[in-house]
Amino acid sequence: LATPCPLLIAVPVACMAGTGRLAKLGIVVKSQDVLEQLSRVTDVFFDKTGTLTVKQPQVVNVDVIDTTQNADRIVMLAGVLETYSQHILAGGIAKAGASLWENAHPSSVPQLPSVREYPVVHSVKETAGQGIQGVVDGILVRVGRHKYVTEQNTNQTIGKSLAADEMATYVSFDGVLVGRIVLKDVPRDNAKSTIASLRALGVRTIAMLTGDGLQAATTIGKSVGIDSVHADLLPQDKLAYVKKHNYNAAKNKKDSTVTMMVGDGVNDAPVLAAADIGVAVTDGTDTAASECAQVVIMNNNIASVANAVSVAKHTKRVMMQSVLLGIGLAIVSMILAAFGFIPAVIGAMMQEIIDVISITWALTALRSREKIK
Repeated sequence: LATPCPLLIAVPVACMAGTGRLAKLGIVVKSQDVLEQLSRVTDVFFDKTGTLTVKQPQVVNVDVIDTTQNADRIVMLAGVLETYSQHILAGGIAKAGASLWENAHPSSVPQLPSVREYPVVHSVKETAGQGIQGVVDGILVRVGRHKYVTEQNTNQTIGKSLAADEMATYVSFDGVLVGRIVLKDVPRDNAKSTIASLRALGVRTIAMLTGDGLQAATTIGKSVGIDSVHADLLPQDKLAYVKKHNYNAAKNKKDSTVTMMVGDGVNDAPVLAAADIGVAVTDGTDTAASECAQVVIMNNNIASVANAVSVAKHTKRVMMQSVLLGIGLAIVSMILAAFGFIPAVIGAMMQEIIDVISITWALTALRSREKIK
């Protein structure tokens, strides 16, 4: 009756059941120790674009600075180049450019060799956190941050300010700033409920780390319930922030601190690896982020972040319950056997029954829980 099986069997069974439950929800956990860490998450950092907001921001305006160009041509050439990029803003620009390319006529865009033919593109190079460049139909096109596209020529500016819910990417032709493509970012429908659910699950700190401007970031942050917003961060700045946070926690001997970074896209890969738990919100195509993350959400649903924490906490409770139940039954049976109330043959049978009870209870981690939508 002095059986260690509740410890040896119930714990891994509960972990596998919890992992299986997460898999049913479209959440891949790469190891069992990550599942245990998920149950203890205290600080969560979110990327903004494509994580808290919709996956593909839409082009809403084009500010033209070079009068020799027109808005359609700027979007078309930028869209051609952005098809080679994995940045979250690239999809919206590429989609707008492709639409114009298909519908345009040679007479309306005389600068292009032929709008009915595929453009000639070569020498494409993307710099993480800065932008992308390449030669499109003989023109060196750069799309990205202002300093990147103008090669540090800060005299080329666009004075018009952006609305609070807008973001911009700049475009240059052969080093000359020709315009700014303005995109609008909107929060996911369930982002606010997800943030509220994380707080209800015991998360102490929730912050946003983004490369976008402070005004746009603050607007999105307020709409989803995040007050701590850190904007204008390059990928290395995000990495430094998370490392500093972890260092301060260790310095203050906060052993219970477990940080989680939630993001998507290739730019988030380094910071996902730096956090205690990296969570990649993907549709199964963002391989770089998925490789660096310990948790991969395959259904592109941000609510799965809170679901993962909820299931992990439930799994840990079930694990402890199954162990304590099995050990408790074993101790009581041992005491009864010591006074001769349980014969040896019956004791052998009871030992197996105790193991079955512990395993069965551990399997309740598979039981459906209420999902956050």
